[in-house]
Amino acid sequence: MTRLIVAGGGGGDAVAAAVIDRALYGPGTADDRAVVLTYAWDRLLVDPVPGPRGAADFTGLRALTPSVYAVPKDARPVAPAGSTLPRLAAELPHTFALLDPHHGVEGMVRQLEELIEHLAPASIDLLDVGGDILARGDEPTLRSPLGDALSLAACAQVTAEIRLLVAGPGLDGEIPVEVLRERLGPVVHTLTAEDVAPIGPVMEWHPSEATGMLTATARRVRGLCEVRDAGLTIP
Repeated sequence: MTRLIVAGGGGGDAVAAAVIDRALYGPGTADDRAVVLTYAWDRLLVDPVPGPRGAADFTGLRALTPSVYAVPKDARPVAPAGSTLPRLAAELPHTFALLDPHHGVEGMVRQLEELIEHLAPASIDLLDVGGDILARGDEPTLRSPLGDALSLAACAQVTAEIRLLVAGPGLDGEIPVEVLRERLGPVVHTLTAEDVAPIGPVMEWHPSEATGMLTATARRVRGLCEVRDAGLTIP
């Protein structure tokens, strides 16, 4: 029986979902690895067209339900758009399904409900790297909460039980870790170098800074890291 992981903000959260699936549930087999539901919402470095991408922005998608499509390795974004998802599908053993927010939270709820009915997953996790999904909206350092907020709102309206996981609190530079500590529950797992080893080749090319730092910290790398154009430093 498979599992469902919703990558709350897309991008690097989809890569981290593969790590969390292995770390919490084991390497699994081809029949029981998680399906990762994620936005196709990449940085301008990858996608020069303002995102997010919907199903109409790809060729070669595979329908899972009337509203949800898998992005296989041979799918392609329609130019001039770009996407990291086909390459992720080629290099990681998970199924990546497209979360399309173009019909708002109601449309995302419909996608979630269809996919849950189709998969009958043994577990459902909503994952965010960094923790801005826990934002209240008034934090002065908050920069890009929209994707996570939409995912959280959609998951909150689904009748199935969904667990919210935050990996690497504070690594996205959105909310200070001392603020996040007050909003977090107990630690579920501490990532190790072995946990992140399968995504090592992916992180050689994937542009996610937060997931890159998550990978580095799991390998016990310590220090200050400068991210984004503003020179923000993350301890």
